[in-house]
Amino acid sequence: AAGGNTIAAWFGRSYSQNQFCNAAFNRNQNTQCPNSQATLGNVQTGLSWAGVRPGSYVTGWLRYPTVQTEISAQRPIETRIQWSSGGGHMHVIYGYDDANSWVYWGDPWPSSDRYNWASHAWYVNNNEFSWTHSLYRIGA
Repeated sequence: AAGGNTIAAWFGRSYSQNQFCNAAFNRNQNTQCPNSQATLGNVQTGLSWAGVRPGSYVTGWLRYPTVQTEISAQRPIETRIQWSSGGGHMHVIYGYDDANSWVYWGDPWPSSDRYNWASHAWYVNNNEFSWTHSLYRIGA
């Protein structure tokens, strides 16, 4: 829920992570949201609840020109990644740099660096993770 709530905040909404998580799972707002595995579909549900157009959820990664288009239009991208060691996680791509075809992403995992950057090609598939699903055109 952290990535989705970060995107909701980008669009001017202000909710706790617990509120956004409960919305994403269609739960009562007056309860503690469990730390359950989510999909980008759950993120869409939370964004809709927050009054943000939920974008398009697709399997696979986005080509670099699509990343450029989205970020240039002030629309962050939420990605689902598959760790090489097993399991999945979400990131938020919030920037790019044409000089090296880089992407910039935020990672809410507690022990990870919050702000990260690498080439688009590395982000798509590397020895740590691979990009498996995308949520883009958020707010469009």
